[in-house]
Amino acid sequence: MKGIDQVFSKLVAIDGLIFLPLTIILVGIIIFAAWRMILSYRRELQDERNSSKQDRRDFLATLNELKNGFMTMSSDMKRIEDKVNEIEREVRK
Repeated sequence: MKGIDQVFSKLVAIDGLIFLPLTIILVGIIIFAAWRMILSYRRELQDERNSSKQDRRDFLATLNELKNGFMTMSSDMKRIEDKVNEIEREVRK
């Protein structure tokens, strides 16, 4: 019986020696994977922010072009109205 207890205690001691480094390695792998995921998500978020900034700039540029086009159109309409008014005045004379 003492022989079996000694063998069992040696196996538990060996198992403890093997289990501890494996646990440390496993925890290290988990921490490393979490760190890499965080870096990946940060990079992805930064790319998304830059893309969204560029989209907003493009949208504002388009709005400015439309505004300039409407202003040109408005000045053209003003000139046409002035001509129409001038012609109406000449016709009424």
